[in-house]
Amino acid sequence: MLTQQGLSRVIAPMFQPVVDLLHDDTLYFEALARSSTKQSHLELLRCAENFGFIELVDAAMLELVAHRLALEPHVSIAVNASVGTIERNCGPLVAAIFSHLQQADRLIVEITETVAVRDPRSVEIFMSGARAAGVRVAFDDFGDGHFSFEHILRFKPDIVKLAGTMLARPREFRRDISRLLSMAAAEGFAVVAENIDTEEKRQSCVAMGIRYGQGFLFGELAESPVRTTEMAPVVSRPGIRAAAKS
Repeated sequence: MLTQQGLSRVIAPMFQPVVDLLHDDTLYFEALARSSTKQSHLELLRCAENFGFIELVDAAMLELVAHRLALEPHVSIAVNASVGTIERNCGPLVAAIFSHLQQADRLIVEITETVAVRDPRSVEIFMSGARAAGVRVAFDDFGDGHFSFEHILRFKPDIVKLAGTMLARPREFRRDISRLLSMAAAEGFAVVAENIDTEEKRQSCVAMGIRYGQGFLFGELAESPVRTTEMAPVVSRPGIRAAAKS
């Protein structure tokens, strides 16, 4: 039988920094699930969604990230959770977060948009429970999935991550990007641009008013989340801030 413990032996977190685009300060790291077998991580995640065991993948990653946070007291880390996991497994997922309360204020949960929200009440309950533990909540890949502006207004995430597909065609999506930034200013959430792999894309984001970003321009996927010994990255509502140097 496939179990969370079994999955923890075939997946591993790889870390990529999220940075302040103006100063390159590392704010937190995203933990991305990667397969330790010959199977690609995309294939594994697709199978997990299609065959109903994505909650085991998400739970295994949460445990691995919580363990890493315990070892690295000066970093914050984001871990993904599927909408499917939240809707089918909301209570156990919140309970798992509460079992790591000492690390919860340095944990961000990125809700992925690969499936549509069918039970919005479950998402609200999850976000309320996660926040009660001190966890921040992000919406992943906005503009390239099922999340909408209406979802942002209803659920009020702490962070919205802007899909790289929108940044690749800024003229086409300028109105949507402008609306998102205006909403962020009004609602108090941070916007993180994804898939920044060139200096040109960074400068384009800054020109549009996007303060935070992630991508290969700032770091390849790494086995360790420690980019420097000086930074103590944290996320704090209503936005993101870099902590004072330790």
